Amino acid sequence: MVKGEGDEWVPIDEEATYTIVTNNYVRGGGDGFETFAEGDNPYDFGPPLEQVLAEYIAKQGGEVAPYLDGRITVLD
Repeated sequence: MVKGEGDEWVPIDEEATYTIVTNNYVRGGGDGFETFAEGDNPYDFGPPLEQVLAEYIAKQGGEVAPYLDGRITVLD
């Protein structure tokens, strides 16, 4: 489903061409999205994600204090 007019959702038109926005990892076929890597007329705009993150960290003072918040667990 895609967003139609207003708040209405409509089925994807198999014959239509859609523009999407994603990060460079998915754009390159990551997480099984090979279709994006093979897509017609790809247009890469903007800096790579790692550069954006590095610039953000630098603007915050250049240091990161990683912590665990319980979302990642190790299964035995």
